[in-house]
Amino acid sequence: MSEDQVMNAQMLPKRFIAATAALALLALACNLLQPKTPEATQPPSTVEVSEPVIDESSALPTRDPSQRGQGSFDLPDLLVGLDGLNSYTAQSTTRFEGQQDGQPANWTRSLEMQFVRQPHAYLWTMEMSGPGSESVSLMNAELPGVRYRVRSYPGSEAGDESGQPGIEEPCTAQAVAAGEPPAGLIEPASALPPVYGAEATGATETVNGIETLAYTFDERALGLEGQGQASGEVWVSAQGGFVVKYHLELDAAEDVLGPGMQGRLVWDYSLETTNQGFAITPPPGCPGAMVDAPLPPGSGEVTAMPGYQGFTTTSDQPSTLAFYQDQLPALGWEPVGEPSLSEDTSRLVYTRGEESLTIWIEGSAPTSVMILSSFGEAPSMVVEPQPTPTLTAETAQVMDVSMALSLLSGTGDTPSVFSSYHLEINQTTPTGDAGEQTYALKADVEGENVYMHETTTAPGQGAQVLEGYLIGDQEYTVVNGVAQPSFLAITMAWIGWPLGPTTVLSMAATGLAPLPSESIDGLPARVYSVDLSRADPESLKMLRDTGMFPYLEITGTIWVDQDTGALLKADLDYVEEIKNPDTGEVTGSGPGTLDISVTQVGKVSVSLP
Repeated sequence: MSEDQVMNAQMLPKRFIAATAALALLALACNLLQPKTPEATQPPSTVEVSEPVIDESSALPTRDPSQRGQGSFDLPDLLVGLDGLNSYTAQSTTRFEGQQDGQPANWTRSLEMQFVRQPHAYLWTMEMSGPGSESVSLMNAELPGVRYRVRSYPGSEAGDESGQPGIEEPCTAQAVAAGEPPAGLIEPASALPPVYGAEATGATETVNGIETLAYTFDERALGLEGQGQASGEVWVSAQGGFVVKYHLELDAAEDVLGPGMQGRLVWDYSLETTNQGFAITPPPGCPGAMVDAPLPPGSGEVTAMPGYQGFTTTSDQPSTLAFYQDQLPALGWEPVGEPSLSEDTSRLVYTRGEESLTIWIEGSAPTSVMILSSFGEAPSMVVEPQPTPTLTAETAQVMDVSMALSLLSGTGDTPSVFSSYHLEINQTTPTGDAGEQTYALKADVEGENVYMHETTTAPGQGAQVLEGYLIGDQEYTVVNGVAQPSFLAITMAWIGWPLGPTTVLSMAATGLAPLPSESIDGLPARVYSVDLSRADPESLKMLRDTGMFPYLEITGTIWVDQDTGALLKADLDYVEEIKNPDTGEVTGSGPGTLDISVTQVGKVSVSLP
């Protein structure tokens, strides 16, 4: 084993130390593990609310590509797809049952979040339960205009000799200016270990009202083969790609869990009420929201926080007084008695249910105004239901086939969804002299490394052969059986091969009909028959008018990997317009074929001979 491999092997357990300690790090970031003595606090209107932050960039070491499960599904980012939801409720729990230094050591860390993207609002709760001072609770909430925080320490658990009393700090509040970026949030899914090489069960399941694809995995998918035993399941939204449910049990010792520790770690996660209505209610005892009173014309130097609003205005004192007497009743405020007037100051008192509002107006042009409102209880925010956007079956099929080739080949900085595979392509294209041009490609792909053998023939010309390798950032062309460093020839050929098949597949996607699923080289696949006569005429015309899709007929079959959406196989016949290359005039048509085959997924290695 090389020195680098030894270093990687030593680093692998750290990913689980980091994953299981994520919530403890969260507690440290919030200063939650300081001595449990109440601190002196300022009035809620002036308290700064610090949000918990975790530096997740160092949570996982660079992964050894050889450490993966037997399946083809990877889940490196547990937050994938959440940015496409307007609202959701997420919960994650990490539990440990075992021993530390020979003594029983059981603990639980839980995160729950109700989240609304627009208008931005959330209720975030963390619970840490363990013996004595390890038990702590933190709640953060944000509604439009204000953030809240409550921190509490439930105290000793039954049977604990520490005798730690319970402490609950008062709720603090902080004003949030319009347009201010949301505070950093720790998503419950951040506590989950990533998965590489999960296996599809082959069935769709409805979980929390969402159609999902189910996958299973073990310690190999965690990079812990030989270091522990694990059993896991994950359910991923069939449409949105986000994790709906996750369950993992890991039995391991100190080489994975940390010095002196052995036992079982259990992770559970659930995502619910996606894009559905629910109420976000700040923790009990939190002060009311911002002052509900308008600003008169010419206002400036505004200071606003829960229960308080102060500003100056260019209006004189009588005009400001008249402004509030006119405007407040329309907002439901009722005056209490007559205004209190003096030479320099006016005072008005209003009520609205259990709320009260007191306004002091002082000076004149500029006039100073201070408004105080009773705190009361912070209000709930009701999120209106927003149904999850759904695709029609027809549109979903079109997208499935249209994206399949790019998922296979990768695009830009996004690699193929397969770690490795063998590819074969054969395509014939009609030419203007009633002949045909042929293209054949055989390639082995492993990450960024590629071996390719390309043959192109045209009427009246011999076969043009290009063979070579892409190894990291270097390319090599094979000449007389010897790989020699070269410049761009192999790179450009590899970049360019998808162009021809892409146009055929994109137009074929408009004429699909689903067939029963099949297995291609051991991988479950969605199967579609293709007949361009099924396509919408207006859609066909739009494509043909671009000049990029000259196909009059396309028939055949396409197979798409059920787990990743990548293309596995295509067997297509088509009729293509033939154009004069100089004038662009259509001079006729001719038949063509496209055959694509992907095999040996996850089983190919590429290196220089």
